[in-house]
Parts: sequence; C-alpha cells; structure tokens
Amino acid sequence: MDGVAEALGMTHGELRTSLRDGKTIAALAEEKGVDLETIVEAHISKIEAFEPAASTVWSETVLTDRMDKLPQMKRQLKG
Repeated sequence: MDGVAEALGMTHGELRTSLRDGKTIAALAEEKGVDLETIVEAHISKIEAFEPAASTVWSETVLTDRMDKLPQMKRQLKG
C-alpha cells in the first residue's frame, strides 16, 4: 500500500489509520483531489518494482499472483 499512500501524499501509517477509521481509498482520493487511476498506477508500479533478492522464481510467482488480482483491486479502490 506504499504506492497508494505516496500517491495520496500520506504516510503508510496515515493511510492505515484513515482506512481503520472507515474512509475508503476512493473517498481519500476525492478529498485530496487525486485521480483513482493515478493511485492504481502508483500501486501497480510498486508491485512491478518488487524484486526480492532471495528468489527470482518466488518473485515471479508473487508478481503474477498480484497482477492477477489487479481487476479486483481496481474495483475495491473505486469503493
């Protein structure tokens, strides 16, 4: 969620607190004047940049799994 927080101009902790308080990412984006597509792209960029040194095979598996979930994440981000 670091990419989402960065796109919203928040820290990870601030984002987490807002979500716990019942705000949605879509509501936060509207409050801050950030387009949802910008948030989705920032999140995707963080996922794509993820490359653990321990195992490329593991990384590809995780990345594939996360990329498969992008349509679901987009629906959730839009509230």
